[in-house]
Amino acid sequence: MILASKGGTVESVTLVYQTRRSWTLKAADPERTFTLNKKSQDQRAFNDINSALEWIGTPQAREHMTNL
Repeated sequence: MILASKGGTVESVTLVYQTRRSWTLKAADPERTFTLNKKSQDQRAFNDINSALEWIGTPQAREHMTNL
């Protein structure tokens, strides 16, 4: 999964557990496990990078990631 923030940060995470209201995710660097509310306005988890970049909503982020 991809964890995206409205600030433009994206990072790869692994889904550990899911409920109706939250995801428990594991990030690799630094290694940590955390819970993310599905209604969060600041961060959200996605299955693909295009959806994450669309949610971030900045043309610069989309352009940067598609040029990598």
